[in-house]
Amino acid sequence: MNRADEIFDVVDDNDNVIGTATRGECHSNPNLIHHTVQFAVYSSDTHKFLIAKRSANADAAPNMLAFFGEHIKSGESYEEALRRGLIEELGIKSYEAKQLDIHHFFYDQQHEIVKFYLVTVPTQKVKLEKWSLSNKMWLTMDEVVAKVDSFADQTRHWIQNILNFRV
Repeated sequence: MNRADEIFDVVDDNDNVIGTATRGECHSNPNLIHHTVQFAVYSSDTHKFLIAKRSANADAAPNMLAFFGEHIKSGESYEEALRRGLIEELGIKSYEAKQLDIHHFFYDQQHEIVKFYLVTVPTQKVKLEKWSLSNKMWLTMDEVVAKVDSFADQTRHWIQNILNFRV
């Protein structure tokens, strides 16, 4: 299946499912609100965050630093999408997750409701071999704040408004 053909739930302003649409439709019509999950991976033993560098070919924020995230597939919950993302992207099966915020993000062509989680794991639980090491890095909170202008907009929002006060 082409990524543009993936089916997402369409939600109202209160995050109630009211229909479905394809990824392509949701990403080209701000009236089709869809929901996503984003998460910061925090090492309980090194006290650092795992940061990804987005691909040059990414749909949004190419070459920018970012936390991790997943679009929520039709019928899937935020927590199921979080679990899927942790397993698929990082090989993490055992973790502690705490929801820190929910926020509406508005763009020219789309509107997303995003739940943000802090996922805490020991460093050895993260299987970085799934990606090349040049695409990710462990950073302290001070290093994250120092590089804040290098982050994608949504990640910058979480850093400036949520994480500075919670970790």
